[in-house]
Amino acid sequence: MSVAATTIQNKHPRLIPIVLIVLRLLLGAVFVFSAVAKVVGIDHFELYIYSYGAISLNLTYIVARVVISIEFTLGILLLTGWLPQVTLLVSLGLTLFFSIFLCIAILLGRTDSCQCFGQVANMPPAQSLVKNGVLAVAIVAAIHLTKKGQTSTKRNGRRHVWWSATVAVATTICLFTVSVPDNWLYKASNQQRDYTALQVAMQQCESLQQVDYAQGNHLIAFLTPGCNFCKMTKEKLTYIEQRQHLDSRNIHLIYPQDIGVADFMNITHGQRPLVVLTTDGCVVGTYHYRNLREKELAHFLPHIDSSKTRW
Repeated sequence: MSVAATTIQNKHPRLIPIVLIVLRLLLGAVFVFSAVAKVVGIDHFELYIYSYGAISLNLTYIVARVVISIEFTLGILLLTGWLPQVTLLVSLGLTLFFSIFLCIAILLGRTDSCQCFGQVANMPPAQSLVKNGVLAVAIVAAIHLTKKGQTSTKRNGRRHVWWSATVAVATTICLFTVSVPDNWLYKASNQQRDYTALQVAMQQCESLQQVDYAQGNHLIAFLTPGCNFCKMTKEKLTYIEQRQHLDSRNIHLIYPQDIGVADFMNITHGQRPLVVLTTDGCVVGTYHYRNLREKELAHFLPHIDSSKTRW
């Protein structure tokens, strides 16, 4: 038992309910804020999970939303006080799990934001680990105070189980409805482009002819520096290239300064990012950020070592 919890319990027993409520409200607010921040910046959260290379891109979309759903559900239950002991124990387990994940990130040399609070706060793994330590201490204190001040009846306990289950299910359904996974909502074929016109525009661009894509399968991504989705497209393509061991010589990133603004606009018509697949110089497919498919690109582009390809 923590020193603070012991002191309150022994010397100020009447303060137990007040301190417990304050701890629960603070912890609940942190979990809800963390979940909401991740939803707002879910594209970055997905990329962060995917960057570790443990799961496929399609599975990343699901895992990201499941994590957010768990955080939001725990936050709501902490704020309402339903099933406090169970909720606090699960919160402690989740915090410890995230802490182990952060330790792995530190060992891997990662210093980028861990997306604990989405894009709201830039927290490297080391800082986030300290934050989790503070949360863990607060949760442990709340667990001990809950044991001392628990007043819920058995009947209330049963009712709270149903309410908690309802919150969990409703949260998950709402999250997947409000933020539909990209691989559910966007198909690779839903981007209607005139391949012939696009191919002619690319052939008319003299600067683009310096890019050697006349033979074989190539990916050409048209990006602009100030576009957030262009930046994320570059990151996603980089991760796919690394995971699938694709030949970087067949992946080309084109910016307006590379071919001229006029030609860039003639090719993209202002749409960016625009990812174009070509075979022997002919356009055979186009993508944007959300409908990029890891498996399709892995099958289409040549590999450095095809025996190492994985999903």
